[in-house]
Amino acid sequence: MQQETISRQNGEPGSQASDSEYINFVTDYAFQGIFKTESLAVHFLNEVLDGFPYVKKITYLDREITKERYQTTGISDILCVDEYDREFIIQIQRFKQEFFMDLSVFYASSRIVDNAPKEQKSAEAWDFRQRPVIFIALLDFNMPGSDPDNYKHVIQLCDIEENRVVYDKLTFIFLELSKLDG
Repeated sequence: MQQETISRQNGEPGSQASDSEYINFVTDYAFQGIFKTESLAVHFLNEVLDGFPYVKKITYLDREITKERYQTTGISDILCVDEYDREFIIQIQRFKQEFFMDLSVFYASSRIVDNAPKEQKSAEAWDFRQRPVIFIALLDFNMPGSDPDNYKHVIQLCDIEENRVVYDKLTFIFLELSKLDG
């Protein structure tokens, strides 16, 4: 029996879907619908964070990251923290941007700065310990120079000479959605 589904593009009601059911992650409607539902967001994070400590619960933090301060080309940002005090930035990036890696570092760095104490007394006593920040980008394009068979890229600060991670509190995970078509 064929089920009727309604697809939505950019929040607008669409037409009935054909034989297959799907959610187009690159629409704001789908992104917000999925990632603002805690159980779905937790399941997604655990799938993406394979090899990291398991997420049981998340708390959504106030606001989309930079929409009010900066013009962005991504559709949406979700900011949340888990029970291990790891902060997650989840973003959809629809359009290829020349300086996308710079943009990613900027977003993650802005969270590090925002987490610093604001009062001078606190700043003087601060030991600079950082909350881990994990930036996850769902890309609707392929990253330049990436392996055509690899859709997931996990990036941390590494010592190239010693071939080891030297700082694991800043992680970038890029998922190239177009490589999942198949």
